Amino acid sequence: VTEVANTASGTVPQDDSKKRWKNWRQRTIFTFLMIGGFFTFIALGPLSIMLMVLCLQVMIYREVISLSSVPKKERDLPWSRAMNVYFLGCLEYYLYGQNIHRALKRHPWLEAHLQPVFAHHTFISFSMYLLGFVWFVSTLRKGYYRFQMGQFAWTHMALALVVMQSQFMIENIFEGIFWFFLPIALVIVNDIFAYVFGFFFGRHQLIELSPKKTWEGYIGGGLTTMVFGFVFTALLSDWKFMVCAPPNLHMTVFSDVQCDVNP
Repeated sequence: VTEVANTASGTVPQDDSKKRWKNWRQRTIFTFLMIGGFFTFIALGPLSIMLMVLCLQVMIYREVISLSSVPKKERDLPWSRAMNVYFLGCLEYYLYGQNIHRALKRHPWLEAHLQPVFAHHTFISFSMYLLGFVWFVSTLRKGYYRFQMGQFAWTHMALALVVMQSQFMIENIFEGIFWFFLPIALVIVNDIFAYVFGFFFGRHQLIELSPKKTWEGYIGGGLTTMVFGFVFTALLSDWKFMVCAPPNLHMTVFSDVQCDVNP
């Protein structure tokens, strides 16, 4: 009866106290561990951030591709998964080729040997894609045309939505780590404080799709995020490590970075 009354009034049902506090402790521990890991990647500079984004790209791409997986049909098309990996490799090579060139500037002898590869980077990338397209056409089988075309389109959609969009995060790093750090930090703050406000003050359900989301958490998280936006900006705007464009990929928080800050 109480549960029905709470639902009718829009009030979020109260969980068992011990279970709620156990969940609170677990979330708190993992939150600090993940925040510590995130700050470690930031402190290690552009190269570690790029590697982190690359790993996330691959993981998310794999999850998106799996959404369209039809194992029964893929068993008859043994090269479908290999092509997904190949096209990912083509795009990663195209997007990260210039960044690799930047990294090798500290090793002139290696850069000299690979100069022809960097000089024809775009042509090589285009040739790799054409080779993949020819490979795809050669694997078309009667009775599977619609499925294979759908998989081909899904692969390109995943590449555009996951890999290419996250590449803009990499480009932001080379304008200053601040532009990479601030948006992600605000998302983290919003997520944490929405949970905190919802845990202690949450009484009214926000949407039925996610029963544990509350109006109190939504408003509290939003207001706290705005406050932290001003605080983070004020604290980080004078820190050269954050606002200067990285001179190389090996820059870390301990590097002596100097630049003229854009007012």
